[in-house]
Amino acid sequence: AGSSGAEQGFKINRLVLEPDGDAGRYRYRMLIIRQGGKPDRDALGAYEIVATIDQHGHDASITFPPKPGDASHRVAFRHFQRVDGVITLPDGARLKSIEVRFVQDGQIRARATAAV
Repeated sequence: AGSSGAEQGFKINRLVLEPDGDAGRYRYRMLIIRQGGKPDRDALGAYEIVATIDQHGHDASITFPPKPGDASHRVAFRHFQRVDGVITLPDGARLKSIEVRFVQDGQIRARATAAV
């Protein structure tokens, strides 16, 4: 289950997070939606995932991709974009939750959270 919030005409829906076989690997999928109006050009942006983990009894967070602007996390779409992928945690880390953010021009335009 996840929650979502809309900011600046974008929304993240259907965020799903599930274990993917090996320990520390999780598969995610979501739908980034542009809301309102009839867009005349594609929305360009990127998504990032902030994972909240427990590592050796301490809370920490890890951002994917590790470097902002990583091409693998860029998206361009007119109305909506389905996104899926896998994150891998460091050894000994236990995933608590993730927050996904859609970022455009350095601003967070939408976010959603999901717990394991």
